[in-house]
Amino acid sequence: MAGDQEKVQGANGTAAEPGPVRGTALVTAPDTRGLENFDMDDMVFPRVRIVQPSGTGDGWVAGQFLLESESVQVKEITCVFISQKKTRTLFRDRVPVCQSRDAQHPDTGANPDGEMVLCHECPHANWTTKEEDGKRMPPKCTLQYNLLGIPAEGVPFTIALHGMSTMPVRKFLSVFKARGVPLFSARVTLQLEKKENAKGIYFVAKFAGFQWLSPDERVEYEALYNRYQQFDLGVADVVDTEPAAPEDTTVVGEERTPF
Repeated sequence: MAGDQEKVQGANGTAAEPGPVRGTALVTAPDTRGLENFDMDDMVFPRVRIVQPSGTGDGWVAGQFLLESESVQVKEITCVFISQKKTRTLFRDRVPVCQSRDAQHPDTGANPDGEMVLCHECPHANWTTKEEDGKRMPPKCTLQYNLLGIPAEGVPFTIALHGMSTMPVRKFLSVFKARGVPLFSARVTLQLEKKENAKGIYFVAKFAGFQWLSPDERVEYEALYNRYQQFDLGVADVVDTEPAAPEDTTVVGEERTPF
């Protein structure tokens, strides 16, 4: 992925409407000789982060993606996403103090206050009202949408989208859910869109260049889905500062899904 620091470019796709993925994968089975004792739990893929203006103190350029393991920044990534899962992380002083790998149950069985509650019942995961002025306050616990992407070249990568990137990723995933087709049915270019509010400038994820894959291409990505479906996408342990998602994320703005 580090070969082109401007763009991780994928192959040309097709605008054909998606159909069912037929049969089993026809691609060559992976040759893992010499790796017999190296399991899926041992695999580590690069994590991609959005560099916000608050993170430029590390020498990175805001408004670009950071490939952490390679210390490389790119402006966009063209890929096929093959899986996703929701997780939660509660940070205090930028340190994770509570995490959930399924966004439903705390990994330790209790929240930091020692309460045995489900995530949706936890006060840290819900909007609250300040007694002194009635102002609504966003949850302290961050909901993340973790995606596993396959670029045309290089190794798979993961990215955790949250905050104001929640609505773009929900719209993106909704297209596949509504059509009843696998997530690996299309190729997209992941970009960043500049936003600004009273607190300053920030960047949110944007899914552009949407292209439905051909049946033969989908068979290839079905094989990768089957290969990596047991891979643990992990849970965010680094806080990327950006505004929280609005309380009612179903009626934000006048944006429309572009595909």
